Formats: sequence, C-alpha cells, structure tokens
Amino acid sequence: MSIRKFKANLAAYGPSLSDWPESERKAALTLLAKSDYAREIHQLEALLKKELGDEKITAPRGLADRIVARAVRDTSEKSTS
Repeated sequence: MSIRKFKANLAAYGPSLSDWPESERKAALTLLAKSDYAREIHQLEALLKKELGDEKITAPRGLADRIVARAVRDTSEKSTS
C-alpha cells in the first residue's frame, strides 16, 4: 500500500484498523510495520480523533443547493459579460 492510499483510507475509515475492510487492513499493517512515516501519521490521526471525539459535523439544510445555485448564477453572469 502506498502512503497516498494509506492517507485516503485513514480519511475514509478512521484510525481504527478494525473499521477498515480486511484487505485494506492487511496492507495497512504491512505498511505500518515498515514505515516510520505511516506510523507517525496513523498516530496523529488517532490523536486527532481522540481530541475531536466522534461528533459528526453537518452542513445546514439546503447549503449544497444554495452553493450550486450561486455557481450557476455566477457562471451565467460571466458568460453574458
């Protein structure tokens, strides 16, 4: 597993390897056994999760729709200029 893939999996599944798919977990354990950098970013991710807790942060209702509407409006304004 590459460091890039390891970081992506950390973001997707979190620092607890028991939450990772089995095939990804095995590759991560192999990487952690041989890479100081992988161990360091894994420890930092675990610390961050511990400090922040499991709170889910959600966007206000309708935010995505407002962003898309604004982007469409801005794009159409630029094309008519």
